[in-house]
Amino acid sequence: MAPSDPQRLSPQARWLQGLGVATGLLVAAAPRTSSAAAARAPAGKPTGPAAAPTSIAINKPGRLEPGSRQQLVAMGILPDGSLRDVTAEVSWGSSDEAIVRFLGGGMAEVGPGSGPVTITAAARSGKPRDTVTVKVQARLQDIVVTPANPLLLKVGDIELLTASAVYADGSTEDVTASVDWACDREDVADFTGPG
Repeated sequence: MAPSDPQRLSPQARWLQGLGVATGLLVAAAPRTSSAAAARAPAGKPTGPAAAPTSIAINKPGRLEPGSRQQLVAMGILPDGSLRDVTAEVSWGSSDEAIVRFLGGGMAEVGPGSGPVTITAAARSGKPRDTVTVKVQARLQDIVVTPANPLLLKVGDIELLTASAVYADGSTEDVTASVDWACDREDVADFTGPG
């Protein structure tokens, strides 16, 4: 085996070569970690099992529409105060599975029907858990204000207006207190409260 260039060898390699060790073996003589030692060597900070959350909070969805699917999210609050997404770890439940049922992983399938439904996310052991109540209702189509043409004859006249939401299934809801009221001529008329 041809000797290696002594200029490219480390002092330790030249010392080995001086003892008559074939240079072809110098590569094999380089320090190596055995597979057993490699298995024992720490590869960064140990993770260990994930800490169990002390409480769970569901990210409350808005109104659910019949015939739709919506992804719900649950966050776990850990002992150190940090948050972890536990959506796929918890068990999801519905108070009325004819209206809302879960396909897995927090995916809610909304069937026909309407009304309030209580949704639960719980750890496999049952605790901790969180519940939220959501409203299942058809898509909003219109908001109707009555009377349609209020008549204010003189300064100081007051007219009480109401607002009704009309949904795709024909149902209605009084939303007078939950909508924002405005007038395009505030110098003529203004709102002092809902409606």
